[in-house]
Amino acid sequence: MTKAYFEHFRFAHSKLFRAATFVIHVSIIGVLIHLIGCSKSGETVRVTGQLMKDGKPYSANLSGKEPDTFAVDFVGTIKDHQYRYGATIKGDGSFRVDGADGRGIPRGHYKITVLHSGFLGAGGDRLNTRFAEAKTPLAIDLSKNTRLTIDLGLGTVGE
Repeated sequence: MTKAYFEHFRFAHSKLFRAATFVIHVSIIGVLIHLIGCSKSGETVRVTGQLMKDGKPYSANLSGKEPDTFAVDFVGTIKDHQYRYGATIKGDGSFRVDGADGRGIPRGHYKITVLHSGFLGAGGDRLNTRFAEAKTPLAIDLSKNTRLTIDLGLGTVGE
């Protein structure tokens, strides 16, 4: 094989390498622009909070063979779509609302429902359905990341 053949091979190979590198870089930049520009994180808010009653954290037994049924839901209609986001709640009454994809929930107006009953609903709602969806006094407009205090004694929600 001649020197000219190797020179041609090296030249063609380097051109191919540069073209492949260019395509990879353009692809990476495109993905980054998509992730940054199309992110909906600006449209969602993170919500955390604490349930309180009589000035103390409102708690429930969430461990053992027969844990209480304990639920906090954020219910709203945003852009003609009905949403219900369940909170992840701990036995000490602290909670967070992660949303469907873990990035928070859409900004908007929400009613907040709270249910606390015995194991698998035994004994009925210990809050006497006061915070059921049809009659809950708990409502809030969420426009930013928020830490809430929900007072189950007073029936109020605040930041």
